[in-house]
Amino acid sequence: MTEAQRLYYFHPNIKTADFDPESFDVYPNRNTEKRTGQIFITTFLQTFFKQTIMKNLNPNFLPKNLINEGEVKRILYMAGSPRSYRLDLSKGYLNLNGITAITKPKEEFQVIPIAIRTIEANLFNQGQKKWCEFFFLNEESHVCCFMFHEYSLDNFREQFKELYYDEIAPTDARWKISFDEKLNKDGNKYFIANFAYEMLKPDEVAIQVELVSQIKKEATYIFRADTAEHPSTYKIGYSSPQEPTQEDLKLEAEKRQSLLDEVFPIPEKKEAGKPKSARTRKPRAAKAKA
Repeated sequence: MTEAQRLYYFHPNIKTADFDPESFDVYPNRNTEKRTGQIFITTFLQTFFKQTIMKNLNPNFLPKNLINEGEVKRILYMAGSPRSYRLDLSKGYLNLNGITAITKPKEEFQVIPIAIRTIEANLFNQGQKKWCEFFFLNEESHVCCFMFHEYSLDNFREQFKELYYDEIAPTDARWKISFDEKLNKDGNKYFIANFAYEMLKPDEVAIQVELVSQIKKEATYIFRADTAEHPSTYKIGYSSPQEPTQEDLKLEAEKRQSLLDEVFPIPEKKEAGKPKSARTRKPRAAKAKA
């Protein structure tokens, strides 16, 4: 049995594909046509399994998807090291670690931020620029972050301005990000991110609040350690050891106290016993004199 046939029979989803595994040649040198077919199906399977594995790494934009049987799904977050997504504006798509494509080129996507902050810094050897950090959860309940700057940040500010004057938190909105193709003076193509939003429903906001609460119970702060040294020019939902909130300091104090109580438990005080009543001796009967 070939690898393609084995995958066909033992993988529950592969049977939906439009191909016949019995047509694959067990003897690859039999003829050129069957070898070509094997190459084709190998490529198909690689693409299929890659898409299957990656599909849950899209940004989550429906809060209810992170609820399982009434309970919030377990969130994975290594404090200070969110999963690194990249909004690649040289090609117009979202990727993971600068390598793995999450969206197709020019394909819009939606995201609900759990924290946003802006900074001005020299990052990635690009000179001094204004940057925006978007922290969010993906469909696997991982805390993630991507960044953008310049014209894309200007576009975000235009939308953010309306929310600001309406006194609505940008973390209470679902953001749709699309891409505009441009040409620079050298004729090279690049993209600018556009932003549009819609308000979350009250029940969705409540779920998001619970999700953030779970993160803070475990890690206290939502931040990127590699940019935390640069002071925030704006922030919401963001905090770090360098920029803690009063709530964070209180939470950290409670965690330290809880740890101390666990390591050095205070012995329980025993209830003071009732004082014993003094015994009274019965007077001896006087002996009768003869």
